[in-house]
Amino acid sequence: VQSAATSCTADGAGLMAAISVSVSITQGIAKPTGMVCTNVAGGLVIQISFMLQTDATAFFNSITTTPGMTFFIFNARATDDLPCNAVIGVSTVLPVLCCTAPSVPSPSPTPTPVPIAPTPVPVATPTPVPVPAPTSVPVSATYPTFPTYMSWISAPNSVETPNVGVTVDSVVARLCPEMNKTIALMLSSYGLDFSKVMKSTQLNGCSVVTPLPNPTGPVRVAYKFYFNLFPAEWALVSAALSSEGAIHEAHVMCDSTMYFQTYTSPAINTRAPIDATTAPAWLSQAGAATVCYHDVAAPLH
Repeated sequence: VQSAATSCTADGAGLMAAISVSVSITQGIAKPTGMVCTNVAGGLVIQISFMLQTDATAFFNSITTTPGMTFFIFNARATDDLPCNAVIGVSTVLPVLCCTAPSVPSPSPTPTPVPIAPTPVPVATPTPVPVPAPTSVPVSATYPTFPTYMSWISAPNSVETPNVGVTVDSVVARLCPEMNKTIALMLSSYGLDFSKVMKSTQLNGCSVVTPLPNPTGPVRVAYKFYFNLFPAEWALVSAALSSEGAIHEAHVMCDSTMYFQTYTSPAINTRAPIDATTAPAWLSQAGAATVCYHDVAAPLH
C-alpha cells in the first residue's frame, strides 16, 4: 500500500484483517501460514505466505479481479485503515529452494498500481493489464424466480442493554436502508444483478420487519432480507455479510444476532449465527466504538 499516511503500527492489523476476509471467501484454499507487515518508504508491504503455490495463485487470481479488489477495499475502508488516494499493488513471489534452506521471498519493488477512490467502488487501473478469469468467484447467468435464502437480524432494545431507539418504525426508517445499501454493494462486487436478487424490498429495503415477543428478555425487532440466489452465490454473499466491514457499514446494533438461513419452513442455518458471544469484537457493547452501534440515530463511525 503506497501512502505516506499508512504504517504497520496504525493500519497493519486492519489491512491484514481485510486480507483475511478476502482469503476466507476464496473457495478451495487453505489459510495462509503467515502474514507479515513491513514499513517501507512511502507506505507498507504485507507479505502473505501459503503452504501451497496453488493456494497462493488462486488467491492472487481472486483478489486481482475487480470484484475481489472491490471487496478488499470495502473491508479495508470500513476500518479507516486504507486512506483515500492510496495505491495498492499486488504481486506474487516464488520461493527459490536450495540445498541449505529456502530463501525468504521478498515483495516485488514495482507492483501493479491500483488507485483507490474515496468510496469503495470499482476503479480502473491507469494502464490496463490483462487479469486471469476469476475462477473462485462463480456468478450465475440466471437467478431463481423465488426467494431461496434469507439473512435477518434480531436487534435488542431494552433496559437490559445500552441500545436505544430500536423500534419497528426506526428500523424501517434507518436500519433497513443501511443494510440494503450494504447488500447492493456486495452484490455489485460479485457482478450480481440487485434487481433480480432482491425482489422483496418493500419496507425501505427490508423484506419483513416485526417485533419479537420475549417476556423474559430484551424486546427485539427482527428485520429480514430475502435473496433469489443459487447456493454458490449465496455462500459468497453470506460470507461477506457476516464480516466486520458489513456489520459496520450496515449500522448493525450491538448485541444483535445475525442469521443466514434457507428460505424454508423450518429455516435451516447455512452459516452459524453470529452474536456478541461468537463475535464479541464486532457485536458486543465493547465493539460500539468502532464496529456495531448502540443508538439507531447515531451516524456511522
